[in-house]
Amino acid sequence: MRFFSTVVIYIACFGTIFAQDDTTASDQLIKIHTRARILEFFENDSLVFTFPIRVGKEDTPTPLGTAYVYIKRNPPIFHEIDPGTKERTILYEVECGDGTKRIDYKNIKALGLRYETAILDPQIARKLNLGKHPQRYSIYSVTCEETIGLTTSGGSVGLLIDDMLELYPRVKIGCPVIISDDLMFVYWQRHEYKKMYGKLFDDLEDRGYTRKELESIFSDPRITFYEYVYKELSKEEKKKINELAKGHGKKVEKATGGEIVSESFKLDFSESSIQRGRRFLAEYDSLLQSVEDIHGLDKEMNVSVLYQESNFGADTGDKGVLSVFNTYFLLHPKRSKRAWGRKELISFLTICKQNKWDPLAIKGAAAGEMGMPQFLPSSYVAYAVDGNSDGIVDLWNIADAAHSVANYLKQSGWRKGYWDRENRHAVGRYNKNPAYAWNRARYAKAIGWKPKEY
Repeated sequence: MRFFSTVVIYIACFGTIFAQDDTTASDQLIKIHTRARILEFFENDSLVFTFPIRVGKEDTPTPLGTAYVYIKRNPPIFHEIDPGTKERTILYEVECGDGTKRIDYKNIKALGLRYETAILDPQIARKLNLGKHPQRYSIYSVTCEETIGLTTSGGSVGLLIDDMLELYPRVKIGCPVIISDDLMFVYWQRHEYKKMYGKLFDDLEDRGYTRKELESIFSDPRITFYEYVYKELSKEEKKKINELAKGHGKKVEKATGGEIVSESFKLDFSESSIQRGRRFLAEYDSLLQSVEDIHGLDKEMNVSVLYQESNFGADTGDKGVLSVFNTYFLLHPKRSKRAWGRKELISFLTICKQNKWDPLAIKGAAAGEMGMPQFLPSSYVAYAVDGNSDGIVDLWNIADAAHSVANYLKQSGWRKGYWDRENRHAVGRYNKNPAYAWNRARYAKAIGWKPKEY
């Protein structure tokens, strides 16, 4: 079986084909958005289809500009071009993924494009990187489905075969095609998401944003979508995780006499970590004692929380906070998680507006937690405190972080000097992992805390 390293796709669309009827199909429009990797087909100003596509590589980008469909081809011709002799050989197999795939010409269709302005002005043709034959570019059906959504072509636009089979019969010769990489057309402007982002923008306008600001923020190229948020676990992955958790829980419970201590917290009690906690306690003793006097949270417990959450600020996370919650809001498979992402997204952007922060510049942990105490935005709104009285609550600042942790636990029911059911419940509100409260107490005791226990 022969393998091909490069497949170039051309449409036989030269010469006398120009004589075809090029009258404009004024009731139709195709919009191709190379940045969002989608194709939209409109009839009578109504959106009919939205399809994912593949577009041109960085060195052979899909040309931008205005074109129109001037030929419907079935099938297109697949060529391998010899780089030395420039001879073309019709292909019957193409490289695809880890192997080769036999081309089935039966369902492969293509729409040839002619770039209007490029034909009239050679300088525009060069600017658009169209070369000598601007009519060669096309919309065609793709044999390798794995490439949809990627930048892999020589400039043409590829659709899934099933999508092309829907689109092809509807498109008329002369249908105008607008190809753009405009940042203002991104995911939130797609037909299926436009309504939900419209309502989100309405709520954020009530919190001081303008529509122009919001469109700029949500179109920013720094926006990232995190796969770990929306990727569904397979049944095998879920089963493996459940078995590991169940087995681990049995071992831990037996070893600790009933106090569940997660393996993830074991480094808390190494000698080096305890010494670091004692040094931190001594270095910030004056501040931590003041926080204890104001809020009633024992300073050793404050240190324990700050150590576990961010290693005293050394590890506050590298994920874009806005992108995390935007991914939850847009893509999480569970409705409850999408609603949670929306709530945190609004809280986060409200905080950024109040503090005049660039929302795309704020980094946090995988679930969007921020700063030394790893607060969610909703927790920031409810519990964060300006500990150094500078007018801004900055959770990356030790004074604001320590006051905020203390206020959170105080509002959750903490009583100074005790380790009892009420205080375990208060710490448990900070993190619902059953091991969390026990471990925070153990670490606090290891660095000098002596509570009354009940």
